[in-house]
Amino acid sequence: MDQDEIVARLSIMDTLATYNLSGDAGLADRIAATFADDGVLDIGTRMFQGKEAILAFYRERQAVRLEDIRLARPARHFLSTSRIIVVASDDATAFSYFLLVRCGVNEQVGSYDDRFRRRPDGRWLIAHRKVDLNWSSE
Repeated sequence: MDQDEIVARLSIMDTLATYNLSGDAGLADRIAATFADDGVLDIGTRMFQGKEAILAFYRERQAVRLEDIRLARPARHFLSTSRIIVVASDDATAFSYFLLVRCGVNEQVGSYDDRFRRRPDGRWLIAHRKVDLNWSSE
């Protein structure tokens, strides 16, 4: 593994963490910022393309969280077993498991299947994220 691949992996790990931390904090704009301008979020039966569509989806989710007392409680996403593969100098894939815990209760278990693209400034952003929900308490 050369230095460029190490830097790519660290940047991708930072993007993965930023996505989950921002979700836990209810920061839709920061979640959207982890995606490429033309990025795709494929979640359940819904697909959103572009930062604006992704931002609108997460703002909608924020509004629902504020309306539902159960969902308004603190949440924590735990990410594990992330496998990052740098495919080319500007392209990478990652696969990660996640666990969502809200007030000590396991609410969701699933995985992220991601494609990343490196921007000219060196940051790696999500080009495509497929969220697979394996289990949910809802």
